[in-house]
Amino acid sequence: MGDPAAEPASLQELWASQLTPDDRNPYAAVVPGRGWYGKQAAYWKDIEASVDGVLGGDGFLDEPDIVASRAFLTSLQTPTPDSVACDCGAGIGRVCKGLLKPLYRTVDLVEPDAHFLAVARSELSPHRGTFFLSTLQHWAPPANYYDCIWVQWVLNYLHDEHLEAFLRRCSTALKPHGFIVLKENVSGTDSFILDTDDTSVTRSLAQFHASFEAAGLAVVREEQQTTFPDSILPVWFFALQPR
Repeated sequence: MGDPAAEPASLQELWASQLTPDDRNPYAAVVPGRGWYGKQAAYWKDIEASVDGVLGGDGFLDEPDIVASRAFLTSLQTPTPDSVACDCGAGIGRVCKGLLKPLYRTVDLVEPDAHFLAVARSELSPHRGTFFLSTLQHWAPPANYYDCIWVQWVLNYLHDEHLEAFLRRCSTALKPHGFIVLKENVSGTDSFILDTDDTSVTRSLAQFHASFEAAGLAVVREEQQTTFPDSILPVWFFALQPR
């Protein structure tokens, strides 16, 4: 974790100090080790492609995570035989396997790390859905296609401009009455937390709400998961729909 005393005072200062021109360009390729996104790519390519690896050594969180996510999701919608979902930041397919695949006929996966996606293909086989090897800032979803777009523990890697653009694209990808569901760490303060190990930023609730507003999304429901240990950052669900 970065030294709090050395961190910028605002997200605007953070992006001014951290982003390269390529980081600001949604069409630029990610070069491992170079810039905000490149540092992330370099970090994740060395992480073991396992549940314990993708959960930062906390594999024991998998079961309570899936149980709480299933309760939140099924309170929002009841999938039909033709329902389609997408798992964004899918990793090795952990959330798809435990949560989405049992509920939705088709589940697409979006993941920027090739070795994670290869494990997902193997773990989920046979599988109905497309495996997209893509960053979220590059992904262009089809319009009016998804009943649910699930985004978990990945938005901390996007800077604000790309986060809001991603959410706008997701908004146009929803079917009528569809949802974007975010499950993310929240700082628990009025400010953000910069992690220089994996090059990520944990936003405050107010900062998330500002990005939702900028993306033209309404918060239909939000709640904190209460079954995780107190030793980890607060984790919140946000169910979003176009305004």
